Amino acid sequence: MLGAQCDSKVYFALRLVNFNHIDMKIDIKNLPQSEIEINFELNSEEMASFRQKALAELAKLLKIDGFRPGQVPAEIAKTKIQPIEIEEKAAELAIHKYYPEAILEKNIPAIGRPQIEILKIAPDNPLVFRAKTAILPKISLPDWNSIAKSIKKQPENITVKSEEIEKTLHWLQKSRAQHQKVDRPAIKGDLVEIDFEGRIDKILIENGVSKNHPVVLGDGKFLPEFEKNLIGLKTGEEKEFSITFPKDYHQKKLAGKIVDFKVKINAVEEIILPELNDEFVKNLGKFSDIASLKKSVEEGIKQEKEQKEKDRIRLEIINAVADKTDFEIPETLIENEIEKMMAEFQTSLSNMGLNLEDYLAGLGKTKEEIKKDWKKEAEKRVKIALILREIGQVKNIQPEEKEIEERMHEYLKNFSSPQQAQKKIDPQDLREYTMGVLRNEKVFQLLEKLVD
Repeated sequence: MLGAQCDSKVYFALRLVNFNHIDMKIDIKNLPQSEIEINFELNSEEMASFRQKALAELAKLLKIDGFRPGQVPAEIAKTKIQPIEIEEKAAELAIHKYYPEAILEKNIPAIGRPQIEILKIAPDNPLVFRAKTAILPKISLPDWNSIAKSIKKQPENITVKSEEIEKTLHWLQKSRAQHQKVDRPAIKGDLVEIDFEGRIDKILIENGVSKNHPVVLGDGKFLPEFEKNLIGLKTGEEKEFSITFPKDYHQKKLAGKIVDFKVKINAVEEIILPELNDEFVKNLGKFSDIASLKKSVEEGIKQEKEQKEKDRIRLEIINAVADKTDFEIPETLIENEIEKMMAEFQTSLSNMGLNLEDYLAGLGKTKEEIKKDWKKEAEKRVKIALILREIGQVKNIQPEEKEIEERMHEYLKNFSSPQQAQKKIDPQDLREYTMGVLRNEKVFQLLEKLVD
């Protein structure tokens, strides 16, 4: 029972209670870093009802010959259950009732899970326990109206260069390219499949072996010196060479080191791009000719640039407001944000076919070291989120129920079935997240209107 935690979701689902009729003492103490400590003392008489409930619940778990499961009389159950078990269960029931009700009654903006410590527990005695919890900090906003008005927009005439359109068209061609094996030396632009080993002082480097590894020469996925050594080789040929890794290479164990490679070419394939004509364009979808595709590409690039400008303005405004706002940020929110960042990072690595353990090994860092590196960024994210929330409250900005439902529905479309969504998503968590996203969007729209 010691160190038990209450689920934060119950805080706001319980009714308001008047504690005047309860013989219970509550003492609230403010702590640094936006935390509070609440001490509770509930007298023995008030605990009597919880002891009865505790005995009834524990009795349901007993298996005694002659009685059906859950049907053991309380008098018999009491002789089979240790008194301390009853006291601990009674304390658990009391805490789950009175802690959330105290939070509501005293209007405490608690966040996260509380740390519960039982200080006194014994039969026919008062229950004394302590709850430590983070609370939303008090935020004194600067003149965010003036700050937003001081931000300058870039010129409205956003243009798209012909080279940008051509680059996108070339990417479309590459995405639909055909590969043809050739019996000639590899040249830039070819796809080669290789076996390779990498060693430093004859010792195999971590993740330094691969079989049938695809490399597009000139694509820049490998170091330029590595790709350069593959040009001119034919299928079946082998080569040994050494390259010096850059001093700022992301894998610290390899940075600035000379690595000896042994490579074998298993296949050389020419990448044949489809001809960029009307027939190719029609196979892409709704386009009738090259002109219509180019127009669509141009519009897409322009919209992307417009969105980047909008994001730049939003970031500049909120960073300027954050720089002039000072308040204590609860550590629990920072820790939660770091965990969120870690989950996002793992998903990103997974999408690239990598895993976190291999990535960390390459960096020569532990998971805890990465989290420590991210702490300042996490603190900044939390600070901005709290500021947006505060502005939303000041201006009474709330998304409409219809907006919330529509956005939730769009998110749930990502799951193959309602059953899959049910396994991975808590409806209340999704609702709260969606409300926050929509509220922040409306706050940003308000700030954007103030920009000169």
